[in-house]
Amino acid sequence: GLRATEVSYPKDKRIEFLRMLSQVRDHQSPTLNKVNEANFEGKWERIRAIMDSGATVPVMSPSTGRHYQGTESEASKAGVMYACANGDTIPNLGEKAMPVVTQEGTVRGYFSQMADVTTPLQSVRHLYKSGHLVVFDGPDSFMYNKHTGEVNAIVDHGANYIQEMWIIPPDEIGNVNNPGFPGQHP
Repeated sequence: GLRATEVSYPKDKRIEFLRMLSQVRDHQSPTLNKVNEANFEGKWERIRAIMDSGATVPVMSPSTGRHYQGTESEASKAGVMYACANGDTIPNLGEKAMPVVTQEGTVRGYFSQMADVTTPLQSVRHLYKSGHLVVFDGPDSFMYNKHTGEVNAIVDHGANYIQEMWIIPPDEIGNVNNPGFPGQHP
């Protein structure tokens, strides 16, 4: 079989990749601006999306993000069906967009297709297409945004790798940039 050094990446691309990994590791530290979860009570909703290399798009149940309405999507209008691991198919039920806070306290827009799934799935392929490097390395797993340089942890829960986020309730959106917002530290 092929060894890692025999993979057909040009040498300069391998060196560039190793430099990028080194920079990412330098930015990771135990003192990352972690969200204080105790401050997120009541209407705040946690998403624990399984990182899925087989999913072509992020997908969640319509009940996830209960304070935000889903809308019809091109995929739902076209009757797109998703293949499940057991061979069954389920229909696309539209899409949903909502603001979230990452574990590191960064506010992001989260966009996902909807289907009758029990657990949200984050698509590794979608992350790659949107400019992310995704590294699975046990407890040191992470996503690196190639455009912004942001690093987000991927949690290894033993059976699955998870992206954890908190959905910002609509009535809390105005508080996100205030100094007292739970995800920010002075």
